[in-house]
Amino acid sequence: MKDAVIGVIKNTSWPYIRNYAVSLAKCGFSGHKVLFINDITEEARKKLVELDFVLVDYDVPGLKKKEFNSWEGDPLAWGFFGRVRFLPVIEWLSPRIAEYRNIVWCDVRDVMFQTDPSIWLEENITPVHKLFGASEGCLIKDQSFNANWVQRTSPKDWEWMKEEVVCCSGTFAGTAHIMLEVFKRMYQLHLDIKDPATFDQGLWNFTARSYPFKEYFRIPRMKEGFCATGWPSKETAFSKYTTDDAPVWDWNEMVCYAPETKIPFAIVHQYEREPGWANQINSIFQDAPPIILIASYEAARHNGYQQAARDTWIAELSGRMPYKFVLGRECKDPGPDEIVVDAPDGIEGFPLKTRAARAWATKNGFGYTFHCTTDTYIIVERFLPILYERFDCLGYFMHDMHRLCKTENIQFPQGGAGYWLSPKAAEAIEKATPKDWVGIAEDVFVGDVILHTPGLICGHSEGFWPRRNLEKDIPTTGEYITINLSFWDDREPKYLAAWMNEAHAVWGKK
Repeated sequence: MKDAVIGVIKNTSWPYIRNYAVSLAKCGFSGHKVLFINDITEEARKKLVELDFVLVDYDVPGLKKKEFNSWEGDPLAWGFFGRVRFLPVIEWLSPRIAEYRNIVWCDVRDVMFQTDPSIWLEENITPVHKLFGASEGCLIKDQSFNANWVQRTSPKDWEWMKEEVVCCSGTFAGTAHIMLEVFKRMYQLHLDIKDPATFDQGLWNFTARSYPFKEYFRIPRMKEGFCATGWPSKETAFSKYTTDDAPVWDWNEMVCYAPETKIPFAIVHQYEREPGWANQINSIFQDAPPIILIASYEAARHNGYQQAARDTWIAELSGRMPYKFVLGRECKDPGPDEIVVDAPDGIEGFPLKTRAARAWATKNGFGYTFHCTTDTYIIVERFLPILYERFDCLGYFMHDMHRLCKTENIQFPQGGAGYWLSPKAAEAIEKATPKDWVGIAEDVFVGDVILHTPGLICGHSEGFWPRRNLEKDIPTTGEYITINLSFWDDREPKYLAAWMNEAHAVWGKK
């Protein structure tokens, strides 16, 4: 008999489920990884097959075809999906139930595995305890969302239910036969309760405390390391753990540990609500890691430009994302954080240098690349959480008559503020030849290629500050992510290394 981890997804691309899928495949779990799928990308399907997932296509009456990936987008559609998703699981699992010993039920997008959940279940399932929930660390009455869902599920049971601990419906586990009966009960509640705002978490909290399931049900203490439901700043930004100790989030090892025992949790759920943590996890599980490529030249190695970046935002980066200064073919003896590409070194060669740098990244196993210059200041704590994987090109898109290409009116991601490129976008850029009218403007070259390549998704962000005006002062307020420190006119100096330190004095550690 095998164990199974079961999830249900809809309208999903590979980046949204990669952390779940890869972590489950690598955590030592040897059972069946069963994923019910509806409207997922071909890339996602291919990757899941490569990771030996059992894929079950499904459709159910009433399921909306429109895109939604969280309850915030369309709460009622998301709530309906959360309840109705038990139906295909019941239909598929019922004739196969004898094949399975234990089952772990999980959400997918915001769940990852640190250790084999089968081992935890083997050590904790007893004749008395056969069904386990994941605590959110507070009482139902103290959390407004859960209070609302539970009241809508069974108003007559509110007075006693409100004193129970919140259990997350995104992760629970138990013996296969009991789990199947839980799925059936929750789906029946979905059919019986006509209130469309009754979410599955209300159904689960009520079911777990109802006969016969309450006879077998147990909520493990956090120190036992079953499932951490939360994120690093949950205690300060959302709600305190009042019924148990909080998980321990180790930012150096990127591991969530159980309090007191310091063992890694088998499962971590909701971690993506902390963008900084989520992006670090994304980097761990990416098919190819991201890298920052800083366009440079020989003079910048000696006039303090590169060193100013090293001393400020690169030092603050602390190795959390790799970077390289990109030099042209005339440069000799590159240092450990420099690469020399087959392109002219001077500013006139920047379009070719960008193309060569992107090709170098592909050849050396990197995926997404962030392109900027030596006069780009990066506000690290805002930069790392960026969800760049949603786009093929992300930056500050300008649409005007560019000062360097006055014959064309092209939309482009401003290069001094920096921009992200996906491997898909890179494929087009690496094959392209810069047009004569582009001149020295590598960002215009990139924009021209991106906007003439079908199927690429571009994103504009005001957070990449392109230094559009000619004001001297470095901005002190605003939701900036990067800042281009150069002037655009002919005044001298256009940029000084000291400006990088001035920017860091304002924006460092923010």
